[in-house]
Amino acid sequence: MSDERFPISPELMTASWLESALGVGIAGVDIEPIGEGAGFAGSVYRLRPGYRDSDTGFPETLIWKTVSDDERTRGFLTTLGVYEREARFYGQLAAGLEIAPRSYFSQFDAEEETFCLIIEDVS
Repeated sequence: MSDERFPISPELMTASWLESALGVGIAGVDIEPIGEGAGFAGSVYRLRPGYRDSDTGFPETLIWKTVSDDERTRGFLTTLGVYEREARFYGQLAAGLEIAPRSYFSQFDAEEETFCLIIEDVS
C-alpha cells in the first residue's frame, strides 16, 4: 500500500501513485469521469491502467472514488461522516461480503477530511 498522500483530483492521479498503491507495475493510466454533479456524493472516475505486465491478475478497469469538488457538498458529507464510513466499509468489511465490489485501496484522512477508494469496476 502507498505511503504517499493519496490523490483527490485527476491531476494528482499518476501511474506512479497507482503503482505504489496497487503493488503492480503501471506504465500509465487513463482517467474517465463517470459521476459528477447532482446525485453524486463525491467524484467518481473509471481508471484504465496500462499494466507493465500482461498477466497481473488485475482488471482492465477500476473505479476511483474521492471527495466532491463542490465545497458545500464536501463539507456537508464530511460533517455527516459519509466519506469516513465509506472508506472504512471498503477497508474493513467489504472483503468479507460477496456482494461488495473488491477493494484495492481505501483510506480516509481525518486531518484533511478526504478519502480515496480504488475498487472493482462492476459495470
